[in-house]
Amino acid sequence: GCYKVALRELLADGAVKSQIASTKALDHMQTLESFYTMLKEDPDRACYGPAQVQKAVEMGAVDSLMVTDGLFRSCSLAVRRKYVEIVEGVRDAGAKVLVFSEQHVSGEQLKQLSGIAALLRFPCGEIDDIDSDAEIDFDGVEAAADVDAFSEEDDEDL
Repeated sequence: GCYKVALRELLADGAVKSQIASTKALDHMQTLESFYTMLKEDPDRACYGPAQVQKAVEMGAVDSLMVTDGLFRSCSLAVRRKYVEIVEGVRDAGAKVLVFSEQHVSGEQLKQLSGIAALLRFPCGEIDDIDSDAEIDFDGVEAAADVDAFSEEDDEDL
């Protein structure tokens, strides 16, 4: 009982909240920094872009996934669902998932890399063959989800 009350009081403290937030921001910055370093020094252990990251997830190669919060606000239900699947796949594999705020400088940097990137557990040279600008493969996402993406345009014709 009293531990929970003390913890709640501690978490309500503004200074503690900002320290936790800055620790999270620091973790994001350090992971992004590690990604850039890996991209330079061992490029087969880093990937970015929806298609490359999706392939790395399927191979169980992701060690740390970085994704911007903006990807989960896509107008397309199919796109949002696919990013959720990627995040869940990474979490199920026991890897780290970091969701970056596009309002933060680190999130802005990640957004310039398509909004999704990963540090890999092992080298995956075959991922290099996939264009980092390539879109996600929507196989397995039910057709009904794709209809939503076009419904706004269809309404205008009526």
